[in-house]
Amino acid sequence: MSNGFPDGEFCIVNEDTGLYLASLPGDRVTGSQQETDWLEGAKETVHYSHTGKQVLGLATEPSGKNYERWYFDDRKNSRGLEFYHLVNCAKDIRTAYALAAELNIHGRYDEVTVKGHGQQGQTQWRAEDGYFFPGDPTKAVTLREEQPGRYRVVVADRGGEPRQKWRFV
Repeated sequence: MSNGFPDGEFCIVNEDTGLYLASLPGDRVTGSQQETDWLEGAKETVHYSHTGKQVLGLATEPSGKNYERWYFDDRKNSRGLEFYHLVNCAKDIRTAYALAAELNIHGRYDEVTVKGHGQQGQTQWRAEDGYFFPGDPTKAVTLREEQPGRYRVVVADRGGEPRQKWRFV
């Protein structure tokens, strides 16, 4: 175990709801653009379609897909410091995605999202006693109920709200 997380791949399951954190494929992006053949001067329209960036979501039961599986990256970077990132096992053609706690305009953690692994400002995670948090042990990743049965993943004061305990399976 490193920083409180298991070795290898695991799912992150909320104790109260049984919901799994998942990095889900983004929406399909389609478009077209004008291309010019510089030798002949001909113009043509090129159509494209690809999947957008992954988004953080919740799964109700394990499907066995990589979107629900994570691993803890504690490799050292080029300066000899450990990453301590929670990285999703589902990669797209661009990158893998890591769990990220976003700071609000007041400099406090708020929303939890995913961002491309290796992007600047990655969150360093720790876990203990069923909680996991972005460095500050007074905080905890929390499922906040927005509407009955509809949740948002946030960082809140530890012990201040329900749905803060997680297990790694």
